[in-house]
Amino acid sequence: MRTYCKLKRNNDFTRLYRSGRSQKAKNAVILVKNNRQGVTRVGFSVSKKIGNAVKRNRCRRRLREAVYSYNDRIKKGFDIVFVARHQDIEPPYSEIVRDIGYLLSKSDVLNK
Repeated sequence: MRTYCKLKRNNDFTRLYRSGRSQKAKNAVILVKNNRQGVTRVGFSVSKKIGNAVKRNRCRRRLREAVYSYNDRIKKGFDIVFVARHQDIEPPYSEIVRDIGYLLSKSDVLNK
């Protein structure tokens, strides 16, 4: 079961792009900002540079599933956006999970 909500509004994404802390990995970028709601909200962004709609949706699903694997360790009270990075070839799922874990720990969002 998910312990976070979805980040949906364009206003929230724009706020994170402007003033969120960012960390980069090979396959994704994370933007993090504290919110005052006590609930963690997570959003996913995939550019048209990634490919057509089928490739973008597949990339978004893989990112979402990788974040689910860290579901029970994510702290409360953050807005988080994951941005997929352009790759010529599709990376293995294990590499995506490793990058997501690295990004979450680097941005101090994971419980120890």
